[in-house]
Amino acid sequence: MTISTSMTLSSPHSSSNSLSFKRFLVLLLAGGILLSVAYALVHLYAMGEYAIAIVTLILGLSSAYLLYDQAATGWRFIYPAMVLVFLLMLFPIVYSVTIAFTNYSSKNLLTYERTVSYLLEQTYAEKAERLRFSLHAVGEQHQLFLKDKHGNQFATAPFNLPDKPKDDELAQLMELPLQATSESPPNEALKMRDVIKVRSALKQLRLTREGEAPLSMLGMREFLPLLPQYEVASDTNLPLPDRSTDLLLDKQSNRYLQANYDTGFFAYLDEKGDFTDDIVTPGFVTQVGFANFLDVFGMAEERWALLKITLWTISFAFLTVLMQFSLGMLLASILNWHRIKGQRILRTLLIVPFAVPGFISIMIFRAMFNTDFGEVNALLEYLFGVKLDWYYNPWLAKLQVLLVNLWLGFPYFMLLCMGMLKSIPEDLYEAANMDGAGTWYKLRYITLPMIIKPIVPLLILSFTFNFNNFNVIFLLTAGGPMMENVSAQIGDTQLLIHYIYGLVKGHTLGYEAYGLGSALSAYLFLFIASISLWQFWLTREKTKSREAVEV
Repeated sequence: MTISTSMTLSSPHSSSNSLSFKRFLVLLLAGGILLSVAYALVHLYAMGEYAIAIVTLILGLSSAYLLYDQAATGWRFIYPAMVLVFLLMLFPIVYSVTIAFTNYSSKNLLTYERTVSYLLEQTYAEKAERLRFSLHAVGEQHQLFLKDKHGNQFATAPFNLPDKPKDDELAQLMELPLQATSESPPNEALKMRDVIKVRSALKQLRLTREGEAPLSMLGMREFLPLLPQYEVASDTNLPLPDRSTDLLLDKQSNRYLQANYDTGFFAYLDEKGDFTDDIVTPGFVTQVGFANFLDVFGMAEERWALLKITLWTISFAFLTVLMQFSLGMLLASILNWHRIKGQRILRTLLIVPFAVPGFISIMIFRAMFNTDFGEVNALLEYLFGVKLDWYYNPWLAKLQVLLVNLWLGFPYFMLLCMGMLKSIPEDLYEAANMDGAGTWYKLRYITLPMIIKPIVPLLILSFTFNFNNFNVIFLLTAGGPMMENVSAQIGDTQLLIHYIYGLVKGHTLGYEAYGLGSALSAYLFLFIASISLWQFWLTREKTKSREAVEV
């Protein structure tokens, strides 16, 4: 009895210790998360990744709070799903829209501060002060002798040539002091073929003179002084007194530059202090407001091409869904007919296009539609004596894309319709047969009304998918053939998603226009969302009206 009482009395104390230890581990984990977030924020801020820093801060604080607050235990189970939705859906959308309001591109990649720092690091060679050199071997070392245009001679101490950098390493500059000398070289200069062999090592040398600019190798026989090309304009040399101090002076041309925040480039100024079209690269990222959204429609030549692409994108998505659903519905009805023998074998064969990886089927069709050696043209030539330019005629290329996409997608709708047709009561068809109803009547008043409610969301989903169907056209026609009378690289079979891809990859405009591509992506998102919401609303209204009639 005593032992039992002792055990009973010690159980709460043991349980309390266990809970305290678990609480300590939870708080320790929350503290570790906060420390990790603080460490990450410092590095992200130093790198200029402010958006990622904000996301890291939000996720870190929310994770630590859920661990700290015992009342939020229920949220811990749904929190991972919310994080995934935020990271994979909401954050990319917000980040893309944010980029759309900037001039972010391959021409404007750096921040303003980094651009200024880069320009201040640039140098130019002063060709008026060139010094001819000769290279001499001194044992296992080498020595340089130089002469300027006045006949003054300079020499370095004997030195070892720097090692050639590896492919993944930057060349390390080697500074050598240069002294005036009247001594003659110790031996004959190396021949040109020997100088060429060590040219890469000589280009890594920087020859320094007291009070003079460092010298760098130019050509095969000369060293020239490298002077800073740009410097920050001081208050004493400003061209106009009302200009701010963010001007730069080009010392080579003695012209002034100023940051143009509308374009994101440093532009040269004219005599009046106005910006000219002469700019220097790289540019910097700046806010441009709605300029990208307006530029989408402001390009003269590309405007009509973009309109054609938009119409083709809508037509492609609509026709694809219509053709795939129609063929799938037809095959499902045939396979659902009790008089058809071997339904399992036919069903298995018709599912094969859905089972084979899509890119394999596309590459096979690409070879089959080859103009000169494809099986399709061989069959057409044998039967009708014609050969079609599937890849050079815009309309034939579009027809080819629709046919291949039909092959890839009809098994999906066939399987859906087969399942839905099985769910329709046979009594409805028997009653229709007794009333003498035909096939079209049964399809219109029995089959379609019974499957329309569950199939419409899937049709909308398929329409949305094909609106952004990238792989089929990219692998089959690569967007071609190219449109005529358009300066940009735009194809007749391109969808809007391919046009955006061309913008951000530099194929369309010649440079990677991330901001413009993000603006067009925002338009695309709003268009698809509007169509989807409208179709869902229309389906709901039809369902309500049908239920009202039945009542």
